[in-house]
Amino acid sequence: MQINLENLVPISEANQNFSKVARMVDSKGTAVILKNNKPKYVLVEYDTLIKNE
Repeated sequence: MQINLENLVPISEANQNFSKVARMVDSKGTAVILKNNKPKYVLVEYDTLIKNE
């Protein structure tokens, strides 16, 4: 998976504004959540996850 810099979200922002992160996933496919400025979590649509298993 390639990481687009526009899809990076600090964990504090994801916590405070999850609906914004969800909309990002809807439009861009993924969101990478940063913890301590390092990629830690990836948020993807459920259907995308199932297709890739």
